Amino acid sequence: MMSVKKSIVGTLILVTGVCAGTVFLLPPQSQPTFMVSLISPANAATEQTGPAQEGSPKLTQQSESMKPVAPSSTQTDTPTANRILVTTVHAQAQTQHPLLTGYGEVTARWTTELTAEVSGQIDLVSSKLLAGSSFNKGDVLARINAVDYESDLAAAKADLATAKVAYLEQQRETQQAKKRWELSGLSGTPSALTLQTPQLAQALASLKSAEAALAKAQKNLARTEILAPFNGRVSSRNINPGGYVTAGTALAEVFSTDVIEINIPLTDQQFSLLGNENEAINRTVALKNTSHSSTNDTQDNAKEWTAKIARFQYHINSTERTRNLVLEVSNNQAAEYLMPGTFIKAFIPGQSTDGLVKVPASSLSRDGYIWHVENDVLHRFKANIAYRKDDYIVLQGLDAAAELQVVRYPQSAFLAGQAVNAQTVADKSNTPSNKHMTNNQVNTRQRGTDA
Repeated sequence: MMSVKKSIVGTLILVTGVCAGTVFLLPPQSQPTFMVSLISPANAATEQTGPAQEGSPKLTQQSESMKPVAPSSTQTDTPTANRILVTTVHAQAQTQHPLLTGYGEVTARWTTELTAEVSGQIDLVSSKLLAGSSFNKGDVLARINAVDYESDLAAAKADLATAKVAYLEQQRETQQAKKRWELSGLSGTPSALTLQTPQLAQALASLKSAEAALAKAQKNLARTEILAPFNGRVSSRNINPGGYVTAGTALAEVFSTDVIEINIPLTDQQFSLLGNENEAINRTVALKNTSHSSTNDTQDNAKEWTAKIARFQYHINSTERTRNLVLEVSNNQAAEYLMPGTFIKAFIPGQSTDGLVKVPASSLSRDGYIWHVENDVLHRFKANIAYRKDDYIVLQGLDAAAELQVVRYPQSAFLAGQAVNAQTVADKSNTPSNKHMTNNQVNTRQRGTDA
C-alpha cells in the first residue's frame, strides 16, 4: 500500500472544478485532503492517526472547502508586463507659419482669337503667325488685299471735300439772308426759311456724314492689316496666302506672354489660413514643375519659379466646392519653360496662426483619428487638419495650451481607455531612418519588445 501511495503522490492529479467547470493541474504538495482520502481512504486515515513515515510527503488538512473569491481592483488591471508598448512624441500648441500646397495649370492672362474685320483675299501671312512663333505688340501678322478699301478711302475724301464746299456756301447764303432781312425794314420775326437756317443745318449734317464716311474708309483700310494686340505667341493659324476671308472669319489664336497666371483651387479652410486678401496680395509663392515627360529630369522639369498672389476669386466651383487663388508670374523668369498648360505645384505661405499642433504624419490613423496617451491610457480625437507638409501634419481646433503625448504609429487594434506602456522619444519624423519605416515595421518592433 505504501508503494501505491508513493506512485500516486509523485504524479500530477487532475482535479475537476465542479462549480466553475474548469480543469486544474495541481502539484502533489497542493493536493487537498479530500482528494487524498478519495485516492486511498485507508492510507489517508492511517497518516492522519499515525506518524508519518520517513520519505513520504506530509499533507496538511484543509480546514474549509474551496470557495470563489471576488477579484480585487488590482487584479482587474492589466499587468504592466502585458501592456502593449507604444512610442509617443511630445506635441504642444504653438504659433505656426502655415505653408499650403496647391496644384494648378498655367494659363496666359490673355488668350485671343484674331478675326477678320473686313472681307478680301489674303495677300500676306507673316512668319510670325506660324504656330509657336512669337511676336511683339503692333507687328503685322497678316494682310488682306486693300485695293477696294483704298478706292473707298479716295471716294470718301472726295465726298468730304464736296460737303465742305457746300457747307461754306450755305453758311455765306445764310449770312446774306440775315442782312437782307435787316435792310428790308420789315417788322416782326423772320421765318427760319427766310434766314435759310434749315439749309445751313442740312449742309452741316452732310459735312459730318462725309467726315464719318472718311473715318470709316480709313479704318477699313487699316483693318486689312492684322496687327498683334500684345506681346505673345501663336497657338494656331487658320489662314493661308491667297485664301479669301469675310468679316468675322477666325484667322488665328494667340496668347500673351507678358504675364502668366495660375489658378490654384483651395478650400475655404485653406483660404482662412492665408488671412485677409489685402495682406495676402503680392506675397511670394514658390512654384515647381510637376509635368515629367520622361524618366530623366530635363531643364524644364527641374526649373523652379516664384510667383506673387494677384487676387482671390469669389466664385465657388459647384462640383469641387473650391475657389481659386490667382498667382501671377512675370515674363522675366524664363517663361519659355513655364508654358500655358504646364501643371505646377505651388507652396503658398499663409498667415502666422496661433494654437496649431504639429505632429508626425504617421500619427494619423486610417480612420482619421489621432491617438494620444494620458496617464498610461489611450485616448483619441478626430483630426482637424489645417495643412500638410512633407512628413508631418498640422492640427487646428485644439486648446491654445494643449500638450499631448501623441502615439506615433497607431495600430488598428487600439481601444479607447486601453492601458499601455508609453515610451516618449524625440520627434525625428524628418530623419531618413524613420521616414522610410512603415507602420508594419514599427508595430512588429513593438510587439517584439512586448514578447
